[in-house]
Amino acid sequence: MSQLLVDDIVNKDDTGSPGFSRGAVITGVDTATSISCICAYLTNIPGITTDTYRNTSGGINAGDSFTSGSALDNTLFGHNAGTAISTGDSNVAVGSSALQANTTASYNTAVGENALQTNVDGSYNTALGQYALQANTSGQYNTATGQESLYTNSTGEYNTAVGKGSLYANTTASLNTAVGNVALATNTTGASNTALGFQALNKNTTGASNTAVGDRALDGNTTASYNTAIGRYALYAN
Repeated sequence: MSQLLVDDIVNKDDTGSPGFSRGAVITGVDTATSISCICAYLTNIPGITTDTYRNTSGGINAGDSFTSGSALDNTLFGHNAGTAISTGDSNVAVGSSALQANTTASYNTAVGENALQTNVDGSYNTALGQYALQANTSGQYNTATGQESLYTNSTGEYNTAVGKGSLYANTTASLNTAVGNVALATNTTGASNTALGFQALNKNTTGASNTAVGDRALDGNTTASYNTAIGRYALYAN
């Protein structure tokens, strides 16, 4: 077994200087049939910074407002990603303007352009997809997976939206579950609804405690509550 310290096998900058500091180690048998690289000590990676409080950022304005010693363990990549975070901890933002307005909130995950963009102090949210939870300000414990899912949610909490445009218009309602493209898409303040299937409870606005399972189940329901529909087109025009 041999070991070789490597100074400059990595990319060089325009001046010819190594892009990373010394510390990469290659180990393997002399025949080079087994080679691994230990890169834990690589530093000075262009465009990526890590501070002593374990905050890592990359991109113009990403994580540029940290209060020293108060913001911990944030990971931010993308133009304006987490740019307003001052004291929030353990946030992850990947994508242009993801978590852009977040200041003090913690434990949020935003992946996608403008995901959780206007969130200020809502914590424990997960947004995966372009514009997911885009308008959230203080709502907490929401999960949005899919483009524009829970797009207009502002203060609603404990909502789960999976699918493009699911729970799109929700603003203040809580405890809703929507799985399927545009499921519960026009819901605004109706709470405790469950919609599973394409366009399930699609037109619901203020109706509460409804359960719709199946393609377009309870599709036409707007304000009625306490309905249960199971099956394709079940209670479609209710």
